[in-house]
Amino acid sequence: MNCNDFVKIMVKYFRFTKLKLPVLFFICVLYACNDTKKQTALHPKQCTSFKEGTFYNKNKTYKIIRTANNQVEYDLLTNAEYHFEVHWLYDCAYNLTFKHSTNKADTFALKQNDLLRIQFIEIIDNSITYEVDFKNDRYKSTIYLEE
Repeated sequence: MNCNDFVKIMVKYFRFTKLKLPVLFFICVLYACNDTKKQTALHPKQCTSFKEGTFYNKNKTYKIIRTANNQVEYDLLTNAEYHFEVHWLYDCAYNLTFKHSTNKADTFALKQNDLLRIQFIEIIDNSITYEVDFKNDRYKSTIYLEE
């Protein structure tokens, strides 16, 4: 819930009282100051070193090789490959267009030209946490840049 949602609820509650605006303002300021889940935007310079390279998940069971225009993902447990075209929206976000896979029993139900949107949300040292929007679902994951 953000401050705007909170204000709407409080307006309904305070509709019949005399202390409307000052109380709402004070409560909203307190709520906003305590909103610890607020996401701050990454600076584009933080993202540039993650635009290309080789990345792994924490257990090193999944490998991603990304160049300027292509991304290949390797499931190291099943030896499946997933091939994508990369279209950068800006330094911290890009679209992946699925091209093909070596996995005949595709568990992700990816079809040719399916679009996935990736947004970098946190960078710590050599790790990047990102969100993937795909078919009305959102997934969150972290990968590590190979050094």
